[in-house]
Amino acid sequence: MSARLSQFVPRWQAAQNHDPRLARLDQSVRSYRALRPVPRPAQTRVEPDIGRLTAFLGDVIKPLADHRASGSVINPWAVAGLKRAEVRNAGVLAMLFSPSACGDLGTAFFDHFCRRIPDPEGLLPSTAELAAGYSVRTEHCPVGEQTERVDLTIEGRTFVMGIEVKIDAPEGREQLRRYTSAVHRWGRQRHKRSVVVFLAPYPPREPGVLFARWSDVRAAGRAISPRRNSELNLHGHLLESFVRHISRFGE
Repeated sequence: MSARLSQFVPRWQAAQNHDPRLARLDQSVRSYRALRPVPRPAQTRVEPDIGRLTAFLGDVIKPLADHRASGSVINPWAVAGLKRAEVRNAGVLAMLFSPSACGDLGTAFFDHFCRRIPDPEGLLPSTAELAAGYSVRTEHCPVGEQTERVDLTIEGRTFVMGIEVKIDAPEGREQLRRYTSAVHRWGRQRHKRSVVVFLAPYPPREPGVLFARWSDVRAAGRAISPRRNSELNLHGHLLESFVRHISRFGE
């Protein structure tokens, strides 16, 4: 028996070295061993510090209550259902631009907006011209023709300005050309410098019209908004909430 065993062992080893199935089996076993999860040490349970948690909650409850009491949690434009309606959003923008409605904040907001618009010929009103006073109107027919109703018009002592507002609607055929003609006629009648701005997510096709993006409105609003909620008055809150409201109006 021992002789047979002594003959079997070398033959079995030789077969193992030459049989590819055995080699693949050995490789599979080794791969399985490598994939076995490594046992992790047991994690130590950490008990919460009730005292520190209670102190933290005590510190944040009053600021949260003050924030709610200030009305900052409420977006009045969402409550009012402003959504993406161009006429209604233009009306709110006119109110926020107006010094008669929002005082110095309105003037600063409109000034920052103008400074962000590329104006190679210097047609936009300067900071000094705005400080001298101006008026804002909506759905205005500057030359009396009902077909030439401009979304926003601004008139100062030395200038007139029209702003056509687009959010989702495309530029109408010949629309901007008619509005531009009406604003320039208005300027000549008033003996004042005239300029037209197209506020939209896309540039105007009409030459000579300045292009402003909704991102320019947002940037102008953020530039003058108080850094702390405690410094917000009613007008500041309306402006800040409008900036949040138009955050999805494309560029």
